[in-house]
Amino acid sequence: MKNARAVGYENEAEQTLQTTALKRGEPELWEVPESFDRCSINAPFPMQSLPPLLKDYLKAVANYVQVTPEMAVLPLLSVLALFVQDKAVIKHTGNSHTEPLNLYTITVASPGERKSGSLKEFMRPVEEFQEHYNKLHATEIEEYRTERAFLENQKSNAMRRLKLLQIRFQNLNKSTNL
Repeated sequence: MKNARAVGYENEAEQTLQTTALKRGEPELWEVPESFDRCSINAPFPMQSLPPLLKDYLKAVANYVQVTPEMAVLPLLSVLALFVQDKAVIKHTGNSHTEPLNLYTITVASPGERKSGSLKEFMRPVEEFQEHYNKLHATEIEEYRTERAFLENQKSNAMRRLKLLQIRFQNLNKSTNL
């Protein structure tokens, strides 16, 4: 495929390979991916695609962590995706199949390039909110844990009693069948 791409016959080569695969009853072929060694993405992130508030936030965090906005944008989008999880689903138009609205990202860079630093800065408000929320609801959380432990203990005791009753019932059946 690399050679076909180089001489401009990529589509023809792909079509020939797909036709051959179909004739042989093989699954659809995937295009051979380009090597990362040759692949270099130097295009700047389209900052105009972000609302002004997020654009300013991205620039501020990138400046603080001392990385380019391109290095910091995926952690920003990942953290923003947290807020829509379990709030919406994507429905396939052809049937009733749905998928959760999730975003999976990966920032690829050498060690020490501040990937974690960028993510930590975007996660800081989320973690602060969680900590504040948990402090406000500490009593409710403790009541829930206490009630859950009580109910699990009741369940465990009921299961033990059921097991004993099953054993007694089996013994009773054995004695009446003699």
